[in-house]
Amino acid sequence: MNADPEVLDETEYVAEATAIDHASSLTSSSSSRRGVESVPLLQRTRDRHVNSPWTRRPSLLWLLPPFFFTATVSGASITPRLSLISNLLCRSYYATKGTHGPALDEVVNCNIAAISGQIARLSTVLNTVTGLLAAFTAARYGIWSDRHGRRYPLLITMVGSFINDLCYVLVAKYYEHLSIYFLLIGAICDGLTGSFMASMAASYAYATDVVPPQRRAVAFGYFQCCFYGGIAIGPTLGGYLVKRTHDVLTIFYLAMVVHASFAMYTFFILPESLSEKRMELARVKQETAEAEQLTRSTDSVVVGSSRRYLRLLNIVEPLTVFFPSDGHAIIKRNLKLLMIIDICLLLNMGAFTIIILYGKFVFNWGDLQQGYLLSLIGGMRVVVLLGVLPIVVRFVRGKIVQQIHDHDVEHPPEGADALDIGLIRFSMMLEVIGFGLMGMATTSGGFYAAGGISALAGIGMPTLASVLTKHVDSTKTGQLLGAVALMQSLNRLAAPLLFGLLYSFTVATHPATCFVLLASMMGLGLILSLGLRPSTAAHLTAHDSSSEE
Repeated sequence: MNADPEVLDETEYVAEATAIDHASSLTSSSSSRRGVESVPLLQRTRDRHVNSPWTRRPSLLWLLPPFFFTATVSGASITPRLSLISNLLCRSYYATKGTHGPALDEVVNCNIAAISGQIARLSTVLNTVTGLLAAFTAARYGIWSDRHGRRYPLLITMVGSFINDLCYVLVAKYYEHLSIYFLLIGAICDGLTGSFMASMAASYAYATDVVPPQRRAVAFGYFQCCFYGGIAIGPTLGGYLVKRTHDVLTIFYLAMVVHASFAMYTFFILPESLSEKRMELARVKQETAEAEQLTRSTDSVVVGSSRRYLRLLNIVEPLTVFFPSDGHAIIKRNLKLLMIIDICLLLNMGAFTIIILYGKFVFNWGDLQQGYLLSLIGGMRVVVLLGVLPIVVRFVRGKIVQQIHDHDVEHPPEGADALDIGLIRFSMMLEVIGFGLMGMATTSGGFYAAGGISALAGIGMPTLASVLTKHVDSTKTGQLLGAVALMQSLNRLAAPLLFGLLYSFTVATHPATCFVLLASMMGLGLILSLGLRPSTAAHLTAHDSSSEE
């Protein structure tokens, strides 16, 4: 259960696009093709930081603690948000009936159909607004981070979260003067700043910059541990604070403090993981690509500028990173397959509410039994991500990291190896088995066991994210992870709708239909994963040699 020191040691690896030094790139390109580097990259990065104070050395350790605190307050505020909305709508409902609306701490008799419907509608509107705007902005922040640094997207998302929390506090404090729909302002600000998806993408991009490719899955797993750990601890912490203070707003005050502190920490303390040269390289590449496109186009400058602005409004345009026009055929094929597999994995995240509803309907679960399932799934994933995955990666790759990075001068796509692909396939297989057994379970114990098997597949998401970053140039990492954030935002809208409608139509006749669909989607991902091929430089060279023969 110990963290892997090779991932967390900031002197082990700092990704640096040294190819921007023209003279260096000219002298090293031929050497890298021969598999020899005159000055090892690893040594250069160490020399670059050896005279820097530790406060300016980028490291994963700078980001994991604040990420955990943010996830914790997010988990702590889930129930209070819903409770506050319920109380506000209840008061409004009584006021419209001509009776005096009770104070927030005196609300009673709110568990009626009319108010429940209003709660569901308002929650849906808030989630939809945030999800749609985040789908539009999260990917753009990812692209922007490649050119201007990882810190600013993190800062922006924390500001948006702070404003969203503030709106809840203002509506609760001044409910006699502010409409409950003032919460839409918070949802809009949260969405425009990318919401949690943009924060996760920026955190992953930061980790990509400071962690060797062969250990990226472990680093991403640490973020997943922080997320699940925070979500697990948060509700308990929130309930305790509300009980002690007798004020639901305590959670929102705490969330505002955490988000404001993270924003200031990001601006004043967090070291930037990208060098100025690397950001300049990304900007130059973008400007060159736009200039070439304008040169090839026969349109006027005005029309070209108009098209450029229309591209900014195209919500799916960032997904073009999965369809590169150049590069090796295996790299391009793997990217397409990985995108579809990622969509399959994202869909199961939107089905969690249905899993809880199914347990309540079929096994007559109460809050205690639901808590058992949440604890089991969260605990199993933490064990797998914090214990099993680092051990497997260390055992298989422990002695080859430096050898690989000594030759990785210009940071082209590193490519996936057999371990990456094997972990993805194993994860998809566990997902198929887990969801299949959930649908067939006839007892609570069997359902818990199936949930545990599905939780073991938690290695899939961080491994898949790691493999994706290995298939793009180092100057497009933010763009890629921003595109993943875009898919997460769209999934946040589509998956609950899909599974909610399916469950509502089939619950009376065959309530396990959702698990049939989930197992089928995971099965599709497993089949597609069989088409993945190792894409490291050595594998690509061997493939090209065999093709020539």
